[in-house]
Amino acid sequence: PDSFAEWEGLVASVAEHLVGRYGLDAVSEWHFEVWNELWGVPFPEPYMRLYNASARGLKSVSPRLRVGGPATMALEEVEPFVAACRASSTPVDFVSSHLYPTSPICDTSATARDPDCFAHKVLSASDAVHKAGLPFFLTEYNNGLGDSSRDDASAAAFVVRNVGLLASVDLVSWWTFSDIFEEAWMASAPFHNGYGLMTVHGIRKPAWRAFEMLTSLGDYRLPVSG
Repeated sequence: PDSFAEWEGLVASVAEHLVGRYGLDAVSEWHFEVWNELWGVPFPEPYMRLYNASARGLKSVSPRLRVGGPATMALEEVEPFVAACRASSTPVDFVSSHLYPTSPICDTSATARDPDCFAHKVLSASDAVHKAGLPFFLTEYNNGLGDSSRDDASAAAFVVRNVGLLASVDLVSWWTFSDIFEEAWMASAPFHNGYGLMTVHGIRKPAWRAFEMLTSLGDYRLPVSG
């Protein structure tokens, strides 16, 4: 924005509207994530100015409203973001980032042979955030970009493997729920390797069924070795 003061006012106005429509008890359960992958807004500046203005706007409506960031790609700037918030006494209720197993950080000489590189990188970031006393949210992931198949059983296998590995992460969010998705140019074919858990016609894909199966198993895990 040209004016961070005006941005702060806009955020406050939106928050006031949401609280007026849905009630503070409901909206205080939401998590307001500032920006997306630093598009056009580099870290630390001007991103931290944007984040500070957003946090002030939300908290001016109610300190119960939850705000976090930096919503970066490939787990970038997670720890520096926490440090920047602490240094400026800026409110932060959670820390978020994105990662895909096809990221270059899992294709280096040190990581390419690790089949669980994706989970190990996420857990490392999550542990660092937890040490700062904050929850960590992986707000964008799936079984891979590019040529990875999101329509077949390999996606389901990825879900089953990684849900267990990432059990200590506070929130993980698959990208996306449906193939009705503008970044894919709204393809009409039922199986076009879109990002969704269901096709444009609502057909549930194997990854959806994997989450469904895991949900039906309950909340108790038995330790297994060997």
